[in-house]
Amino acid sequence: MDAPPRKSRIRVKREQGADKITLVPAKSTVLTSGSALALLIFVFICMRAWIFHEEGVAILLGGPFEPLSNPSHFFIVFLGVLLLLLALVQTWESSPEIFFLQDSGMTYSTKKEKVVFTLEQLHTLRLRKRPGGYRLFIYHGNEQLELGPDISKLEREWLYKQIMEKYSLRQNTIPKM
Repeated sequence: MDAPPRKSRIRVKREQGADKITLVPAKSTVLTSGSALALLIFVFICMRAWIFHEEGVAILLGGPFEPLSNPSHFFIVFLGVLLLLLALVQTWESSPEIFFLQDSGMTYSTKKEKVVFTLEQLHTLRLRKRPGGYRLFIYHGNEQLELGPDISKLEREWLYKQIMEKYSLRQNTIPKM
């Protein structure tokens, strides 16, 4: 097996008689700098309204923040914002993709799913040109799965080559559409 491209997030090792390829996701952040600043300002205003709970603060804040000067309203809104952020983090959290290249077939697993591909199914592996670059697809039954959607074009081509060589699959490197 060839070494992954330089500065790649791909990890390769031999485990239980099979090649294990792990695609480590990039560290993704839910908040951009602009949205983080907006959230920080919102939390500051909420905390100020809660700490300095006076009638004058409600006038100072005004508009949609006026109800937040009441501590019970503040906690409800604060918990709502916190739960929303936790939901976003869970939604955007990437998990590593793991490929076990065994002699009898390939096992693909993520945090959400585990799929075993037979040698016959591996013949459906395709590297296709799509808007935004090449994508790696394989069929499992009637379902088309995309492999390595979050890795670079170079890493995707490397993964494709490794699978093709491991199972002696023959087809065009980049099929014409």
